[in-house]
Amino acid sequence: MLRSQTVMGKFNQQQLSDGRPSFDSVGGFIFDHMHTGMELSAEMERVFTDEFAPHYCFHFPEDEREDPRDILSRIKSAYRDDQRSYTQVIMARLAGSDWSRSEVAGGIIVEFYPRSEIVILTYVFVRRKFRGKSSEGFHLGQALLDDILRSMIKHIEVHPKNLCKSGQVRCVIFETETPSRTPVVEGVVFSSDAEEEGGSGTVPPEHRLEFFRRVGAKRIPIQYTQPALNDETEAVGNLDLFLLPQGSELDTTSTRRIAAASVMLFLIDINWSLDRYQPTPRYTQAAYDNDIHVAQSFGLQSQINNFKFQDIRLAAEKVMHVLRKQDAQKTLAGDYLLLHEVPRAEKPFLRASTVGICLQYLVDEVDFVLVSPLSDAPCPVFRSFELDVFSSRFQRAPVMKTSFVTVLNIWISFPDNFEFTSEGREEAYTGLYKNLCQHHGVEGRRKLVKARLRISTSKFLRCDNRVWHVTISPAVGSYFDEFDIIKLTKHFNGIQEAVSLEAWHLKTEGILFARRNPRAMEMEPAIVFKPLRDLLFQFDPTRSSKQPAQGSSPPLTMAPSTTTTALAAHYRPKTKAAETKKDPVRLETGLVEIVLGKDKSWVRESVVKGWTNDTVAASLFLELNKPAEDRFCSDPLPEHARKYATIFCGFSLGILDFHRQSLSEINDTLVPRDASLTSNYATIVGRGRLFSLTVDDEADNDEVSPMQTTEDTIGFNPYLMITSAVVVNNFSEVRRAHNLLDEVGSQLTKAKTYAKSHACAKSIDDIMQRIHKSYLSNVFNYDNEQDLYTALMGDQDIFQEFEEVKQLAMTLEGNIQHLRERSIAQHETRFELILGLVGVAGVSGVLFDFIDDHGQASWASGALIVVLTILLLLSVGFGS
Repeated sequence: MLRSQTVMGKFNQQQLSDGRPSFDSVGGFIFDHMHTGMELSAEMERVFTDEFAPHYCFHFPEDEREDPRDILSRIKSAYRDDQRSYTQVIMARLAGSDWSRSEVAGGIIVEFYPRSEIVILTYVFVRRKFRGKSSEGFHLGQALLDDILRSMIKHIEVHPKNLCKSGQVRCVIFETETPSRTPVVEGVVFSSDAEEEGGSGTVPPEHRLEFFRRVGAKRIPIQYTQPALNDETEAVGNLDLFLLPQGSELDTTSTRRIAAASVMLFLIDINWSLDRYQPTPRYTQAAYDNDIHVAQSFGLQSQINNFKFQDIRLAAEKVMHVLRKQDAQKTLAGDYLLLHEVPRAEKPFLRASTVGICLQYLVDEVDFVLVSPLSDAPCPVFRSFELDVFSSRFQRAPVMKTSFVTVLNIWISFPDNFEFTSEGREEAYTGLYKNLCQHHGVEGRRKLVKARLRISTSKFLRCDNRVWHVTISPAVGSYFDEFDIIKLTKHFNGIQEAVSLEAWHLKTEGILFARRNPRAMEMEPAIVFKPLRDLLFQFDPTRSSKQPAQGSSPPLTMAPSTTTTALAAHYRPKTKAAETKKDPVRLETGLVEIVLGKDKSWVRESVVKGWTNDTVAASLFLELNKPAEDRFCSDPLPEHARKYATIFCGFSLGILDFHRQSLSEINDTLVPRDASLTSNYATIVGRGRLFSLTVDDEADNDEVSPMQTTEDTIGFNPYLMITSAVVVNNFSEVRRAHNLLDEVGSQLTKAKTYAKSHACAKSIDDIMQRIHKSYLSNVFNYDNEQDLYTALMGDQDIFQEFEEVKQLAMTLEGNIQHLRERSIAQHETRFELILGLVGVAGVSGVLFDFIDDHGQASWASGALIVVLTILLLLSVGFGS
C-alpha cells in the first residue's frame, strides 16, 4: 500500500500517476483513488459498488445524482484523446479496515473537461458520525475540499497523457441546492439524524451552504439549470452554481471575479457531457465545437452581441444577462462575472404583528398639480396631534397640515434571494422552502405576505412642498419577521450597500406589491405586481386641456378619480415648462416603529419549542437604561438581549447581516435619545433615520404607544411622522437653495455687464427669501420632539448645509458688488475720455477755419461728430 508524504493525506505526484494509490493519514482514514482508464481490482470494484455507492445514493436526491454504474463505467473505460470528461473518485475509509470489512466515511467525485480545462466537483459527502473534528483534530470534510481536491487537480495537470494542455486548471465549479427552491419530497427526510433513523435523506441545503461558505466557496450569479442526468430524469432547477478557488488559477489571485468565458465553457461542457446519456443526442459535435471556439474567443466587450452560439440557451443569454446587468450598475467588471458570497439561509428569531415601516415621499408642487385634489378641511385624525405637538406660536399660525387619506389591503412578494453589498462583499440571504422551514421549526420565507398600506399626506403652507407618508404594516392575523422589516427599509436605507443609485433601485424593485381583496382567501389570478413606487404614484408628462377645479373630498377617503390607478397620487404639470421635467415624486427617508410584548410579538427560542409569546424583549431595556459606559458590557450578555440588540441594529442601520455586529458596534449603534428613554420606550437615530421601540408588558396601561391608538387609521406614531416630515421639508429646501445658488454662481462667472449682475442679485434675493420663509426652526412643543428634530437635522448635516447656503449667498453677493464697482470705475474712465474729447473739439475752431478756407468744413465737422457719437455710445453701453 502506498502512503502519503504529508500529515494531511496529500497525494504526491508519482502516486497519482501510478496505478491505484491508497494511503493513510494522521486523521485515521485510508484514501482510495480511482480515475478514468484505471484497471480496477475486484476488491476495489466491490468496495465502490457495495460500500461507497449506497452512502453516495443516501446523501443525494435521485434527480441530482448519477447512476453509480455510469460513474464506474467511465472509470473502467480506456482514456481517449476525444474523451468528453475525465472522472476521479476518492473514497475515504477508516484506517485499519481491510477490503472485506471496509467502513466508508465519505468521498469526493470530480469531472475534468479537457476542452474547457474546468473541473466540476460533482459530489462530496461525509457520513454524519464522521463530521466535525476527530479526536486527532482532523476535519475530513475540509480535507476533502482542500488537500485532497488540490491533489486531484495536480493529478490532472501532470498526467502523462497531457490532459490539461495549458498545464493549469481554469477553475473548480460545483452545484448545490438553494433552500428557497428545495421542497421536502415525500420519503426524503431533511435531518442530520436521518442516517441513524434508517430513513432516506440528505443533508439540509442550508447546512451545505454553511459548510461551503466556511471552505471559501463563492456563488456565480447566473440562473442555472442542471441538465437531465439520464433519459429517466428531468432537468433540475433548484441548484445554484458556485466556485472553489482551491487548486485553480484563482487560488493565488483575487477570488472576487471569474472570467465570463470560463462560465460559458462550463455550461457548454456539462451539457455536452450529459448529452451522451440521452436516447437521441440533441447537441451535435459540430455545434459543440463551434460553441467551445466562440467561448474561448470571448473577451472583447465591443463584440458581446456578435458571438454566435449554436445553442444560445447554454451560454450566451445566461452569462451575458449578468454582464449587461453589471454594466448597468457601473461595476467596471468588464468581461468578468463578479462572484457573490454563499447565501445565508434566513432563520427568523422574531415575528411582530404591531410594526410599521413608514416611507416619506416628497413632491415640490410648484410646477405640478394633483389630478384629484384633496380636501382642505382639517383632518379629524391628525388635527389634535398637530395642535399638541407644535408650540403655541405655530398653533396660531400653522406651518403644515397633515391629513389621513386611506388604508389599503395589499400583497407583498419578496424575492427568493435578497442580495446586498456589505463591506465590499456581495452577500445574499435566501429563504427556506415552506415545508422545509416547518421541519426546522420556522415557517420561513413566505413568498407572499398579507399587509396593509396606510397613506397620509403633509402639505407645507409656507412653500409648495408636500410629503406623502406611506406606512407598510402586517394585515390582521399576519406578521413581519426581522428579515421582512429590514428588506422593506431598503427602500430608504440601502444605498450605502449598493455600488450606485441604479443598483440600489434594482435591489428594491425585487420587492413587489399588489392590491388585495380582503374577502378573498387566496390570491386572485388577475393581480398585477409592481414596485411600490409604481403602484403609489402616477405622473402624466403633459398638461390636461382642462385643469381640474379646486374642490374638496371626504377627509377619510381617497379623492375619486376615474383616470388613475395610482394608490396615493396622480400628478400633471401645471406649466408648459414643467412638461420637460422628470417625475416630481422623490423618496426622501423612512421610519421604523415596532411594539413588542405578549400577543404582539413571538420569538423562536429553539427548534423544539417553536414560536412562543415574547416575554424576553424587556431584557433589552435593562441594557438600554444603563449608563452609556456600561451598556451592552455584561459578560456574558444575556442571550435574548444579544439577539434583540443585533436585530435592532439591523433595523436602525438597514443591514441584513446584523448577526456580525460586535458588542462595541452594538453600543455605538443603539444609543437611545435621553429625552424619550423610559423603562419600555426608546427612539434611536442613525444615518438620519428614526427607529422607535416599545415593549408593551401590560404592566402600565397608561403608557400606550400612539401607534396602538391609531391602528385603525394611521398605524404609526403621528408625532414621529410629523417631526420627520419637518426635517424632510428643511432638507429639501436647503438642497434646493444650494443647487439654485450654484447655478447663479455659474451664471455670474459669465456676467460681463451691470445688467446681468443685477439679474443674478435678484435671483439670490428670491432664493434666500424663500428659504428663510420655508425653512422651519424647532417648532415643537415637547422635549422629545425638540430633541428628535435636533438629532435628525444634525445627523443629516442640515444645520451645516444651511450655514453653507447663507455663506454661499454672501459670497455671491460680494462678487456681484465687486463686479458693480468695477463696472462703475470703467464707466467713469470712459466718461472722462469723452469729456476730454469734447474739450479737444472746443479748441478745434482754428482747424475748422483752416479747413473752411479750403472748402472742406462741412465734411470735417460731420466726421468728427460721428466719431464722438460712437465713442459716447460705446462708453454708455459698457457702463450699463
